[in-house]
Amino acid sequence: MGRFTSPDSIVPTSTQGTQAWDRYAFVNNNPVRYNDPTGHWFQDGQAGSQGCSNSEYCNNGKPK
Repeated sequence: MGRFTSPDSIVPTSTQGTQAWDRYAFVNNNPVRYNDPTGHWFQDGQAGSQGCSNSEYCNNGKPK
């Protein structure tokens, strides 16, 4: 099971829910439903849209 060993470099916003504030959490603690190929934000692993859900990440690109 995937776990981060370092904190996420993207600071969550208040609209992402309380689970986002745990910067060591992996895919919102639900690896069955979500995946996180970049390690910065999770996406729905089920069929459907694979669009970008984190507007800061989508607009500014991958953090340096």
